[in-house]
Amino acid sequence: MTTRKAILIADDSEIDREILCELFREDFDIIEAENGFEAISKAVESDEKGVLAAVILDIAMPIISGLAVLEELREVAQRLPVILMTAESTPDNIKQGHELGMADFIVKPFRGYGVKQRVHNLIDLYEKKNNVKILEHENEVMQEEAMDFEEFSNTMIEMLGTIIEYRGIESGLHVKRIRMYTQILLECIAKNYADYNLDNDTIKTICSASAVHDIGKIAIPDNILLKPERLTPLEFEVIKSHTVKGCEILKCLDKLKNKAFLKYCYEICRHHHERWDGNGYPDRLQGDAIPISAQVVAVADVYDALTTKNVYRQGFTHEKAVNMILSGECGSFSPKMLSCLKIIEDKYKIIATNYADK
Repeated sequence: MTTRKAILIADDSEIDREILCELFREDFDIIEAENGFEAISKAVESDEKGVLAAVILDIAMPIISGLAVLEELREVAQRLPVILMTAESTPDNIKQGHELGMADFIVKPFRGYGVKQRVHNLIDLYEKKNNVKILEHENEVMQEEAMDFEEFSNTMIEMLGTIIEYRGIESGLHVKRIRMYTQILLECIAKNYADYNLDNDTIKTICSASAVHDIGKIAIPDNILLKPERLTPLEFEVIKSHTVKGCEILKCLDKLKNKAFLKYCYEICRHHHERWDGNGYPDRLQGDAIPISAQVVAVADVYDALTTKNVYRQGFTHEKAVNMILSGECGSFSPKMLSCLKIIEDKYKIIATNYADK
């Protein structure tokens, strides 16, 4: 059974939304948004589900404008048509829209049939373009004499990381958030603490490796991993073993070429629960004996755990979560990590909001 595709309609005018909904309701599911912030959230969610066919954005919306939304959805706009609407078109708006990747521009008031036909044509055009890209990629793969195992390893690790998040308590968005939190914190550390020697390639590699931080949970029994009540001390010891079990799983990738990538995978998987004062696990490492890759992912993982809902409690606010980390309520972290967290905490808040679990 083919999944029915959806069109996102974002406009603060209820009347305009209703008109557009009636135009497309017969052929598509309709997703409505009243402001720019809601539009970003719903677009990301539906695109990840693979149901999004097109996005129609009013430029003049509260909280975040349509142009700002389009900038956030640049990646989506490369694959799907994003159409802007406005009652007052200006050359600057049109120019900026094209630069940000819009597929078309509709001026209000509009004729229903014309809009419907244009959107249908754009959806067909993008589907054909995407199909051509898929065929070209398949041909390139068939003609390759050897597989790029570095590329393969990155893709495989991300896939495994996402699988474990879907199997466990957290959602698949957890992996994506951890990667973004890791990148932002690493960039701040690189800027302020040159002694860590974090160049762009290293940051990129660590961010990719962050996806495997909880891969060892694959080896944890369901009755413990998915238990809705609080764990017993013995059960918690089993959960803690995911750090070691994850490294055992990673051994199957030892023959891949990217040794730096594998090194960071091991470090993060084994040591992201270590703490600065030596009271973490599994090896009770202390201070900078903890690899910088694991230190950064540890901060990202704790922040994400605090700000998301679980079976025991609702998530804390951003402000509360940051204060808990800074005050040592969640274990001790490097003073350098905490100093950088203070600098970039607003960026963390944006990610936590825009990529929140639904």
